[in-house]
Amino acid sequence: MYNYSFFDFKSIFAALFRYLCTSNQVFSCSNSLRTALAILLMSLWLSMTTATAQATSIQPSDTSIIALASDTLAIISSDDAKVHKPAKKAWFGKRWKESISRHMNEPFDTVRDKGYWLRALKHGKVNLKDTTIHYPKFLSGCVSIYRWFDRTLNAQDPAYVKGSGKLFKLTLKNNNWLDYYQCEPFDKMSMSFQSKMSSDLGLYFSIIGISLGYSVDADRLVGGHPNSKKREIGFTCARFILEYYNMYNSGNMTVSLRDREEHETLRLPEFGGLERRSWGISGYYFFNNRRYAHATAYSSSKKQLRSVGSWMAGFKVTRQQFKVLEENADEFYQDLDEEPVKDESLFDYTDYFLGAGYGYNWVLGPKWVINGTLMAHAGIKHAHANSSSDSQRNMFAVNAKARAAITFNHRGLFVSLQSYFDSHLFNTTEYKYKSNIFDLTANIGVKF
Repeated sequence: MYNYSFFDFKSIFAALFRYLCTSNQVFSCSNSLRTALAILLMSLWLSMTTATAQATSIQPSDTSIIALASDTLAIISSDDAKVHKPAKKAWFGKRWKESISRHMNEPFDTVRDKGYWLRALKHGKVNLKDTTIHYPKFLSGCVSIYRWFDRTLNAQDPAYVKGSGKLFKLTLKNNNWLDYYQCEPFDKMSMSFQSKMSSDLGLYFSIIGISLGYSVDADRLVGGHPNSKKREIGFTCARFILEYYNMYNSGNMTVSLRDREEHETLRLPEFGGLERRSWGISGYYFFNNRRYAHATAYSSSKKQLRSVGSWMAGFKVTRQQFKVLEENADEFYQDLDEEPVKDESLFDYTDYFLGAGYGYNWVLGPKWVINGTLMAHAGIKHAHANSSSDSQRNMFAVNAKARAAITFNHRGLFVSLQSYFDSHLFNTTEYKYKSNIFDLTANIGVKF
C-alpha cells in the first residue's frame, strides 16, 4: 500500500520541474538531458498522485481525494465530496412540516385592511391581543370575549408563570380507579365492598381552558363486556377551577363480612350484582392566583417558573348511589342472612360540602414540575327516601381529597402521571359509613 503525502511533495516537484526547465547549469547537462529529467519527474509525480488517490479510498474522512481525468487534475476535499452525494429522502412528517413552515413564512400583504385577518390567519400570524386587526362582526365579538377573559381571569406574574402560547390541546388519557365502601354498625358485625381496578382509555380536546372528552372501557377494546364508564368535563383558568364527573361501575366486587367479636371474616369474591353510580361537581378559588398555576401539573396549559403554593377554598356537591341489582338481590341478602328489600338502594346520598386546602408546585427544572394538593370539606349528607340504610335524612359529614402529579414538558409535548384520593365519612346513631375512590391517571398529549 502506498503511503505518500501528496501535498508534502507537490511544491518540491513543481520547484524542481521549473528549475530544470529554466536553469542552464544543472550538473552541466545538455538541453536534451534536462528535458528527459523533467519528463521523468512528471511521470513520477503523476504515478504518485494516482497511488495517493487509490489510497485515499480507504483512508479516514479527514484525508483528501484526488480525482484525475485524462486531461484535467481536480483536487476535492472529503467534505466537498460528501455534499455532491445524493441526499437521503426526508421522512414524510418532516417534509410535511417543512412545507407548512415554508408556506407560513412566505411574504404576504401586511396592510391592516378588512382582509388582513384572513391573510394573517393563513400564514399563522394572528395575534388575538393585537388591537389593530379588524375582524368581521361575529369574530370581533368572540375576540373581545377572549381578551376580557385573558385580562380578567388569566392575568399572572410573568416572573412566576408563563403561558404555553398555544390555544389547543389534544390529550390521550389512561384512567384507572377502584372504589371501596365500608359500613360498620355499632354492634359486632361490619361489612365492606371493594371493586376490582377499572380502566378506560380516553381522548380529550381542550380549547382556551375548556376540556371535553370521551373514554372507553378497556374491556370493550379487547372484546369483553364493558362494566364501567366515566365522563369528565372541566374548566381551568388562573383564578379558579371547575370540574364535573359522572361515573358508573357494575363490575365484580369482593364483599367481606367481619365479626369483630369472633374475629371471623366471610368473603364473597367475584360478586357481580352491585351497581354503583356517582357524579360530582366542584369548584375552587386560588388565593395566590398571580403566582400559582394549578394547571401546570394537571393540564400543562401553563408553565410554572418558580416553586410556589397557594391556599384555596371552594365547594363540592356529590351524589352516590349503591344498590343491588334486582336479579342478584335474593342471592345477596341470603348470604347476609337478611330479608330481601326490593327496589331500594343500600346507600343513596347527596353531599353538600364547603372546603379549603393548599396546593404547591415544586419546579425541578425547565421541564419538570411536581404538584401536591390537599383539601378538607365539611357539610351535610342528605339520605334519599329510597335508601334502605338510614332513618336520618340529614347528617353531618366530612370529606378529604388529595391529589398529586408529576409532569414533563418539552416544547409542544407533555407527559403526566397523576394520582387522586377521595374519601367520605359520616356517623349516624346506628353505624359509621366510609366510601373511598382511588384513581391513577397517565396522560400524553400535544399543544398546538
